[in-house]
Amino acid sequence: MTSEGEPDHQTLSTRVFFIPGGAWSLMCAGPHDKNHPASSIIGDPSAGMQTRRKDKIDYLKMVADLCYISTIKPSTVDSALKDEYWLNAMQEELLQFRRNNVWTLVSKPEGLNEEVYVAQPKGFVVFEHPKHVYNLNKALYGLKQAPRAWYDRLTVYLRGRGYFRGEIDKTLFIHMKSNQLLVAQIYVDDIIFGGFPQDLQKNDGIFISQEKYARNMVEKFGLEHARNKRTPAVTHAKLIKDTEGAEVDHKLYRSIVGNLLYLTASRPDIAYVVGICARYQADPRITHLETVKRILKYVHGTSDFGMMYSYDNTPTLVGYCDADWAGSVNGRKSTSGGCFFLGNNLISWLSKKENCVSLSTAEAEYIAAGSGCTKFFG
Repeated sequence: MTSEGEPDHQTLSTRVFFIPGGAWSLMCAGPHDKNHPASSIIGDPSAGMQTRRKDKIDYLKMVADLCYISTIKPSTVDSALKDEYWLNAMQEELLQFRRNNVWTLVSKPEGLNEEVYVAQPKGFVVFEHPKHVYNLNKALYGLKQAPRAWYDRLTVYLRGRGYFRGEIDKTLFIHMKSNQLLVAQIYVDDIIFGGFPQDLQKNDGIFISQEKYARNMVEKFGLEHARNKRTPAVTHAKLIKDTEGAEVDHKLYRSIVGNLLYLTASRPDIAYVVGICARYQADPRITHLETVKRILKYVHGTSDFGMMYSYDNTPTLVGYCDADWAGSVNGRKSTSGGCFFLGNNLISWLSKKENCVSLSTAEAEYIAAGSGCTKFFG
């Protein structure tokens, strides 16, 4: 007997009785329960339960103890706030907040004085103190004060460990120790750490590379033994929306694209083709998957590529832009491309499909110039 059927069997009596005259009997069309798979049900599972009885007898003895839907799960907010069972369950959840010391129940003061108080929401009112409010001991996630409180606390923490904050970018924290540079970049409630190993710091500049990340990414998708490609994409064919090709795993495709997009932070040579592949994440097909795998094979052979920032004192700022007029087969929109150099150092680059259809090559390139400047100055 299977483990699923053993509990049901244990509830049965091993003795068989005849149904006494006048007693009720139930006739089941078949086992109809969520724990029974449809393949194991014999008969019509949609058939209702039937009873056999004597005509016009026991009518006065019939009673139905109703189980209201709100007892199981309220269907609306109003019904939930009026349901005793649901309120008791929410009170138990409320006690969990109090055990974690998220807030303290106090009398409502006259002035807030930069303190944050939260009124008791309906359904969470403490029975003993219905007119009290909550005084937050912590910056509750979702409050307008929470991001600032998190930033201030993190700033104190990092400064206490030798970091100093950037003068221009207030979310960048830098730590110097024994000629080793460690940076911490704050993004909302996330922290990205990075560093410059000594072997990457040259006498004439600093070399930025994501070599370890690139190698790990190729191994993650099982292409570490594949033959390397010399270019990230072919030049004789364009990637288009394919509705007739074989479907592929959407999660796999999106995961590859997401990993490649992160790599473009130091690899502008793949920015264009990765941006093209990112357009088809909603419904990728086999042609799209083959394209992103080709990029991975190219990255595998060029994982040591990076960007060299020289100690150039030339303050000349030079920008370049271009566009492929109506390059997108689906929609005939153009793709803008641009980059900016400060001296010999590449400081900004862009590859993005335009939002409108250009009527001429000049219009497409003007849009590309505007997009490039917006990217640089934005």
